[in-house]
Amino acid sequence: MILFPGSPIIVSEPCILKPGRTLDYGTGFYTTTSEQQAADWALRRASAGQCGYVNIYELDDAAASGLKRLVFQNPPGEDWVDFVYANRNQLGFIHDYDLVYGPVANDRVY
Repeated sequence: MILFPGSPIIVSEPCILKPGRTLDYGTGFYTTTSEQQAADWALRRASAGQCGYVNIYELDDAAASGLKRLVFQNPPGEDWVDFVYANRNQLGFIHDYDLVYGPVANDRVY
């Protein structure tokens, strides 16, 4: 699987940083399977006059098979809404998944 994290910097190795805000899937290293979406994220996060970067990673099936995964289908269901809500609103909510895959929320979710 090819994954694209969009960033205002070149990310040579994935690193999990504590976010400054609540995110759909909690603390983690966020990527997308869409190169265009990564480019949009990179430009949104870049400061004025800075360029953004689309980093490229490959996650092979053998490495992924040992991970505890949670996969949400598209369109997402009520279980996805509950999970995103918990990550964004329940103080101290922490899940134990290694990889969460699914769509990101937009302003129409709430």
